[in-house]
Amino acid sequence: MYISKRAIIDTRKYDVREIFFRYKQGKVWFYEKNATAWKKPKKIVREVLWALMRGIPFPPVYASELQTGELLILDKSDKLRFLLEYLKHREENIRDFREEDDMYFTKDVMYSPIILYVIDYMNPKYMHMQIGKFVEEWTPTQEQSIWDILYRKEGADKLKEMVKVIRPSGRANLTLEYNLLYFIMSDFWVKGLLLSYQSEESEKFQLLENTMNEMKYRKSEELEEIFDEFITLYFVAQQGVTRNYVLKSKNTEERMKYLCFMHMCKVVEKDFTNYRIFELKEIQNKVENCDMSYNDIKRTFDFIERKI
Repeated sequence: MYISKRAIIDTRKYDVREIFFRYKQGKVWFYEKNATAWKKPKKIVREVLWALMRGIPFPPVYASELQTGELLILDKSDKLRFLLEYLKHREENIRDFREEDDMYFTKDVMYSPIILYVIDYMNPKYMHMQIGKFVEEWTPTQEQSIWDILYRKEGADKLKEMVKVIRPSGRANLTLEYNLLYFIMSDFWVKGLLLSYQSEESEKFQLLENTMNEMKYRKSEELEEIFDEFITLYFVAQQGVTRNYVLKSKNTEERMKYLCFMHMCKVVEKDFTNYRIFELKEIQNKVENCDMSYNDIKRTFDFIERKI
């Protein structure tokens, strides 16, 4: 069973020069972010350079090794991203820097060590997600951005195409992709389509991976029907499903869970419209605390069904 597998993580020691060389070759990747401007890159770079020039080690970084050998950096702090971007700018504009400064810079910065904890590509992809989520505490959009890279060959691009129907452009598409992926998972779960994957002991990333696999066997008409239901519920949720209960007050992860369980209610009862049950505090607690594993979805949905 998946649940018994242990992660294979390789500890690798590089120096800044080696990482920068790999970065220029396109062998070091960073995931898409909704925004980084608020982090003030110049300030972060100054702090990193100050530390390295005083012999303070660069903080260890986790990376996901792709099958092609590239390293997908999972560092949420952006220290390594901004440092490498700065080094690239410095190299392209070397005439702006004094020669003696460059000598000390090379010695103190470029040869500073960096420890990478590399999640081996032999690990199942869902395990890369589990480790990254645990270590970096991703936001939903960061989670989805990593997912898009790891699962590109498994059909992640299909999600991008689908959400473009709603929003042709814009970075907010990551949030839509995130919601849609979980929504499809909830649809497959309630219809019993994930049982063939021995999903009963699966946590959420295993379920999502199984969902991507199952999508390959679903007809386009089936997925379009799910997508239409998603659009309807998503925009109902944006406006608030009842006069008093407004999902706008919930964060992205919580809103995703409500969408999933609302949809599951509708699949089980075709004429379901009683969204007011989600105003009940006991149901809110169950939904918001659900970890979206197979068994926790079952416990939560069984509880909701008793209230319908």
